[in-house]
Amino acid sequence: MGLLEPNDAFQYIGCASIVNDDRTRKVEINANNELLVTVGSLTAAIDGLNETYEDTSFLVGDSPFVADFNADTGRNALDGYVINDGPGDFTVAFSRDGAIFGGSWTMKSGENISLRNYDVDSIRITYVADSAYRINLI
Repeated sequence: MGLLEPNDAFQYIGCASIVNDDRTRKVEINANNELLVTVGSLTAAIDGLNETYEDTSFLVGDSPFVADFNADTGRNALDGYVINDGPGDFTVAFSRDGAIFGGSWTMKSGENISLRNYDVDSIRITYVADSAYRINLI
């Protein structure tokens, strides 16, 4: 028997929990960003589900900033986002292996980008003008 069987009916509790009808199997993300898997009375926690990086005052001396998700968690991210919260622009590039970065693109004030289904080892933010950013990688 697998953790979740094909014929199980599920309900969402909050936005981060899946439970089968008889409540014997559950997968959830708790407030500490831990992935919890419960089967019967046994629960296992997997730490490091996501990492966040932010700078509310990104200036030329802070550049470039590299968010090394793989070094922080031991795996690449498969989802996440980058948000430009500041008044100025910056460029963004990502790497699948931590060494080679692809082409960069400019993020203007107020823009955000989803990284769903990307394979991200690291993200590099490079100064263009005074700004601020938030990165969340999962």
